[in-house]
Amino acid sequence: MKRPVTDVKTLGAATRTQRTRQGWTQAQLAEQAQVPRRFVSEPEAGVRTGAQFGCVLAVLRALRLTINLVDRGTDSFDDALSEVLRRLAPNSSLSSTAGSSVSSSAPAVR
Repeated sequence: MKRPVTDVKTLGAATRTQRTRQGWTQAQLAEQAQVPRRFVSEPEAGVRTGAQFGCVLAVLRALRLTINLVDRGTDSFDDALSEVLRRLAPNSSLSSTAGSSVSSSAPAVR
């Protein structure tokens, strides 16, 4: 599972998805993470904005999920081009090569 998490609602949805994939109830996850059940149920409902970060990390650890920090200021032209091509032609081979160095047979402009 790989998706950007930008708010409590998205984080709650991601944890709920992973929890249900593992066949756990909210109570079982809370027990595994050693946190009160509300630290599972409230973010899943998108209503807990003041959760202690340590408890959030404990829940993610119990689900075998990690947080990866991404510098959003370094989005490249290749990434943007790849996304546009993927949306325009999802089954095209062009969309799979856009993120890599694409060579062209056209002469270089000097």
